[in-house]
Amino acid sequence: MTLAASEKLDCPRCGHEQEVTVWSTINAQLNPELRTMLFDGHVNVAQCEECGFSAPVGAPLLYHDMQRHFCVQFYPPQAIESDEFLGGFERSYPVTIRGMLEEVGYLARPHLVFAMDDLVHCVEFLERLLPDDG
Repeated sequence: MTLAASEKLDCPRCGHEQEVTVWSTINAQLNPELRTMLFDGHVNVAQCEECGFSAPVGAPLLYHDMQRHFCVQFYPPQAIESDEFLGGFERSYPVTIRGMLEEVGYLARPHLVFAMDDLVHCVEFLERLLPDDG
């Protein structure tokens, strides 16, 4: 499943408010065009309609590949400072999201990254490493 929401955000430079599409989940098979947008740096980036300033949107993003059975979870780097955020994970390695059911398999153990570039590099690595079951 691919999930997105429209959010009103203010430009950090000029303060102009505008609607921005914020992606929370990208499914590589259902929406391959979003993979291209991600690799081109156009996912969860807001470009101001008024001044043209471009800035990343600090929102978590889950990328998953159903054919290769992997997922990569991006969190904004400031998230690791939050005890509430840390409480959402089992205190073990590999990291497991607290409360995830066994039936979800690979989704319960995402590769965690804290930079969008790292998400892209991790996806690239896993795509080359893992066979495509499709």
